[in-house]
Amino acid sequence: MKPLSITFFLMLLATIFFISTSISASAATSYQWRTSVDVPVDYSPKIKSLEQDVLLQGARPTKKDIHLQLIKKGFWSDKVYDEITIKPLDETNPTFKATLHAPAGEDYYIKIGGYSISSGTLIITPI
Repeated sequence: MKPLSITFFLMLLATIFFISTSISASAATSYQWRTSVDVPVDYSPKIKSLEQDVLLQGARPTKKDIHLQLIKKGFWSDKVYDEITIKPLDETNPTFKATLHAPAGEDYYIKIGGYSISSGTLIITPI
């Protein structure tokens, strides 16, 4: 393999990795999350760019509340911009839809707190 081909291949891999770990401002992304007693929080992939809001959709948890926060990760602690608690499943409303607000910017995450064994799918749409 020629040196130029290797460089091109490495750049292609890096680009694919970057695109797969970031959520762009215009596309909805489905994210599989999981919490447990040992690991009570999970973080979404980075939301690359946010104009003002982020729309979150998914199935309600079956047993215990989940806590969703729109954050920026910091060295000592996370900066929380908005948050919501989703109550467990009931017969009339099996899904949820919530909008979290933050200033326009980059590098936001959704922090998911479950405090028990829980999992689900979260659809994240920057708006």
